Amino acid sequence: MTTSLQRNEPTWPFLLVLIALFILSVTSPRAWRVVERPDPPTPGDNQWTFAEADRPPRVERRQNLATTSPALPPPLASTESLPAAQRSSRNEGALQPAEVQHQVAADMAHGPSLLQFPPDPEREAPCLESIPDERPMAGLAEETHVTGAPNSEDLALHADPSPSEHGHGNTMEAQDGSSDVPPQHGLWTPPTSLLAMLEPFAQREETRGWVSEVREKINELGQDFEAGKNVLPVLQEIYALAQQSSSIQTQLDPQPDLAADFRQVRYALIRRLSLWKAIQLAGGLQAELATTQNGDWARLEKTLNAVEHRLGTDSTAQAWREFLNIEPVKTLVQSESPSEAERQLTELAARTLERIDDHTFTEDQQALLDEQPLAEYVAELRFWAAPAVQAASLLQRVENFESKATNSAAEPLVRAYHRLARSSQDRARWLARCLDLLYRNANVRIAITEELLNRLAPERPADERPVADVILNRPVYGSSYAETKVGFRLIPDPLRARVALTVRGHVTSLTYANAGPATIWNDGCAEYVAEKDVEITPHGLVASPAVIDVQNSVRIRDVATTLDSIPVLGFLTQEVARQQAVRQRLEASEEARWKVAAQALREIENETETQFSRLNQRWREEVLAPLRRFHLAPTWLGAQTTEDRIVLRVRLAAPFQPGGHTLRPFAPADALASCQIHQSAINNFLQRLGLEGKTYTVAELQSKLREKLHLPEDDSREENPHADARITFASRDAARVEFVQGKLIITLAVAELSSPPNRWQDFQVRALYRPEIHNDRIQFIREGVVQLVGPMDMRSQIALRSVFSRTFSKDKPWEVSPGFLQRHENLTDLTVTQLVLEDGWLGFAVGRRPAMAATQRGDDHSRH
Repeated sequence: MTTSLQRNEPTWPFLLVLIALFILSVTSPRAWRVVERPDPPTPGDNQWTFAEADRPPRVERRQNLATTSPALPPPLASTESLPAAQRSSRNEGALQPAEVQHQVAADMAHGPSLLQFPPDPEREAPCLESIPDERPMAGLAEETHVTGAPNSEDLALHADPSPSEHGHGNTMEAQDGSSDVPPQHGLWTPPTSLLAMLEPFAQREETRGWVSEVREKINELGQDFEAGKNVLPVLQEIYALAQQSSSIQTQLDPQPDLAADFRQVRYALIRRLSLWKAIQLAGGLQAELATTQNGDWARLEKTLNAVEHRLGTDSTAQAWREFLNIEPVKTLVQSESPSEAERQLTELAARTLERIDDHTFTEDQQALLDEQPLAEYVAELRFWAAPAVQAASLLQRVENFESKATNSAAEPLVRAYHRLARSSQDRARWLARCLDLLYRNANVRIAITEELLNRLAPERPADERPVADVILNRPVYGSSYAETKVGFRLIPDPLRARVALTVRGHVTSLTYANAGPATIWNDGCAEYVAEKDVEITPHGLVASPAVIDVQNSVRIRDVATTLDSIPVLGFLTQEVARQQAVRQRLEASEEARWKVAAQALREIENETETQFSRLNQRWREEVLAPLRRFHLAPTWLGAQTTEDRIVLRVRLAAPFQPGGHTLRPFAPADALASCQIHQSAINNFLQRLGLEGKTYTVAELQSKLREKLHLPEDDSREENPHADARITFASRDAARVEFVQGKLIITLAVAELSSPPNRWQDFQVRALYRPEIHNDRIQFIREGVVQLVGPMDMRSQIALRSVFSRTFSKDKPWEVSPGFLQRHENLTDLTVTQLVLEDGWLGFAVGRRPAMAATQRGDDHSRH
């Protein structure tokens, strides 16, 4: 990956693009190097509505509520000794509504459609389960696929948006209210993006009738929602149509690109079915959920007590209490004026969360916040900081996000999730769980096979050493020769990533022992198998003590005595010594077996402890620490171990950012390693840079990015012709990427760019990159011209395109290389076998080169 700042061209836009590749370098190639470092819809409209609808107002601090922001203290104590049950992911509420029933949906034609609650780690399924006293309605699960890459001409990128889309923050924010109010055009918000996805299939014979019925039922559903009727019967009819789509899918499968698009249509329909049913069961579009009356004061008080107990009387406890505003919150909990306490708590929670979310914590400080009491406290604050949720407004936010898939569109939706998740209403919490599964799912998925792990296993040289020991209280001398082989064995587990580190040893020895006048020579042979159970967790590797099994045999090779020179007596003495040695052979062999086991275990534990500590340290410093600087600590959503592969599912997102929500591509069945990254993982990182609405000179922007990303200083001495330029980024989505139809699309939203005497306002810069695999390396090569979207004349377009065409140069492709393929001699027959960018996902895989794979390929075409 090119990260040099030494370019003879404008560098500030290029630096923004490098940020996108940073996530790839963190989550993909490094995640493959398991032995070195172990292991977490195309935007279509131009609306900005409700992008900030749920942002709590910033208010002045009240003296009676909070002190000025104190300096954050160091941690109170290490968390290493805490039980696993007391550690939780930050801001993740323990949401397990008792009324949600586990339910299995009908199988679809292409892969299982198992729906369970919580969802299976391998199936990012929506929640169509029922609650008591309601008719159960089974759901459909996610189907994933390998997608094709239509021509770039299909991308509608040249239409000029309305000026308000790229204007200054005031223009766009004026469209958003600060309170949660129903949409003005009515309660029902049509699924515009879903209907647009259906449009191409309305022209095809195989799907025309099905599309017509779906449209008709959606219209009927909207009318019933508006009228306040029970919509479950209509939902059941739409669900039946979703089931029918499996037979259509079979007809379309011979056309891979078309079949892939239809699967996305089906899953988009499933998402809506889940949401519409959840809204109906929560009271319909007229319902107002998670009001302040639904706040659980008793739970908040209990959480405060738990936090107090955890903080204890440590020297830094008071500083933490002030930083978290513990005393002011406790005062409000004990207030005798509930209505005034609710209002003040809303303001105080917003200020406290702003302090927490904006602060960069050390590793130990973050570990403390991740502990159960403090994580619960932060989750409680998120409930009180957000406004009540009206179902009609929630539906509009969902459709706004479905259409745009941007972080600004996701924020009000995720804020509603946090409010619903902590409500005392069971149905509000159930709706929150649906939102979490549908729009905050994993955005990074990594799969690693046992075969790849064993290829990466270190080779151990043979070890020859002298023997000087004591067996049966007799000194033993000689030499031993040991051969060991290290490998890995996966331990099937549906909920954890587990692998057994296996050490197989073969030890031969030539020894002798003195027993009075006799010297006995022995040939020894021992074979052992030691295993150490290792679990991959968000915090690193957690290992159990090794266990060992030793098989040992001893053969008497020769016997000599000091009386051998005396006829007859020498022979008799030898026989007596030999018989005595035979009688003691089993006992001696058992003691030798025990010594071999003890020595092997001691060496294995010493070496693995050192190696695991080093790996965990690198994991914390090189992966977790950079992500935590941007509040993107991985949220562990699922792990699974089968007989042949480990699968990890992670969400990289700050508390108010989205996760994956579309179908991911499947890796080839014979891939040895694969990774899928949703664009939300990268866009979440870009948003955390804090560029939105900010103004920088080129030098200031470069300095900020170097500081944030720990990039090297630019020692280029060439004068920058645009050094005096100033750039003001748009107030939302200043930099983002999209993975669409086989292309990487990079978009910079600029509110103003000035370089005297020129000034340009309200425009976007878009560059399309196509992926290629060249010499086992992944490259992104710019395709077509740099696009400028916004109101500007031809002269401005020529000037700006000249600048950005040099920045996004066609002649300098970006390279992202899984370098370990070239570095490891056991991987020379492997290559990148898949590189696909579709529906918001980037998927790639490593497998055998085609010529080598042909000899090993069987009938295994199943997906993983």
